[in-house]
Amino acid sequence: MIPLARPAVTVTALPHPGGIKLQFTACNRRIKTFTHIIPDRAHINAVREVLDERLTMLKDVVPDLSTELTDFSTVSARLMEMGRYLVYELFGARRDVIEELRTFWRSAIPTWRNPTVTPLIHCHGDEASMLPLEVLPMFRMGDFDVSSRLDFVARCRAFVGFSCIVSRSLLPLQPSAGGLLRRDSDGRAPIRYMHHEGLRGAKTELDWLLSGAASNVTVEGPYPGSGLGEPTVAAQIFDPCLLLGGGRRDLPDQIQHFSCHCYTRMNEPPRKYEIQLRGGGRDVRVTLGEIGIELIRLADDAAEEPELSHRCAELPLVVMNACGTSVLTATCSVSFPALFMKRGNRGFIGTEVAIPDDVAAVFSRSLYEGLFLQAQPVGAAVHQARRHLLERYGNPLGIAYSVYGDSDLMVERHVDTGMRNT
Repeated sequence: MIPLARPAVTVTALPHPGGIKLQFTACNRRIKTFTHIIPDRAHINAVREVLDERLTMLKDVVPDLSTELTDFSTVSARLMEMGRYLVYELFGARRDVIEELRTFWRSAIPTWRNPTVTPLIHCHGDEASMLPLEVLPMFRMGDFDVSSRLDFVARCRAFVGFSCIVSRSLLPLQPSAGGLLRRDSDGRAPIRYMHHEGLRGAKTELDWLLSGAASNVTVEGPYPGSGLGEPTVAAQIFDPCLLLGGGRRDLPDQIQHFSCHCYTRMNEPPRKYEIQLRGGGRDVRVTLGEIGIELIRLADDAAEEPELSHRCAELPLVVMNACGTSVLTATCSVSFPALFMKRGNRGFIGTEVAIPDDVAAVFSRSLYEGLFLQAQPVGAAVHQARRHLLERYGNPLGIAYSVYGDSDLMVERHVDTGMRNT
């Protein structure tokens, strides 16, 4: 069994008469809490605009899955420049504030340079104040030269997302703690796979789930397929026991995986943001608002009709890979996890911006290897997937992935799979 990460720091962003009170609290009570007042909520949105701009610029210098040795200096410079921009927007440039900030993080997590130790950070905030903590270089903010991939990887540990597991909670929601992702009597966990078949990475992900992970998962899908009368996206979210061919299974989806296009537009409300799926000759485009109102209708139907009232109480972990030509911006990305976390799902894994197909496919495979083949909890599996991209390919884009909900959620043990006891 992989040991659970030990909590090290709690980060909260709460309303304050002066704006938003940002507070870093170490589990070691001898370390002084760091407190900072952000002028207003609009300022967080401005920070996320900078994040979107800088992550997009970072993608531009990492056009392929692998970073070449000759490009490490450019990539590291762009990465650190992004981090410093975000620190400046959040905290200003006063020397005493920057020194206090760095002192706090180095004191609270003295093992930040050590890749064998992975502390846990709990990050709490509402949709408007959620801090992009993973992309902040809290441990070192100066320039660094790199002459090898190992050097690049070591320097990247200055960023919270590469040195720590970060688990986000959307206030005022309280995610369920504990529990397991369950297996059926054959030792397989049901995964519902919703995709856009035009994405090369989506095909790679599906092929691996049907082959390399076949002894550990049962795939329902892909959706959409060619079958008539398939349930809608909202119906599948509402009732994760539904089968695409009709009827219901006893064990609900434990994971719902989206490999899709996501579309957000500036100056439009979140209800108009879209998810686009394609398969079986059909194109499915649905907005968050349309999903929301259908969920309300389905909930009312279930309450009115006794035979519909017994629905799956356990709502799945959601993995959303927004890739290809998606138009997903960091200013809008929190709206997608909010849809599912408000619904009561046990967790959400997704990105701040659209991710290239090949990067998304590698991340997804590494994530599921961690969950099913190595018995890792969700937070550790996401952290491993980030590190795999960084260490194997020299690709830092895994830092754009975030975890919402219980980072200790794990797949249950099944004796026939040879898994370690969870």
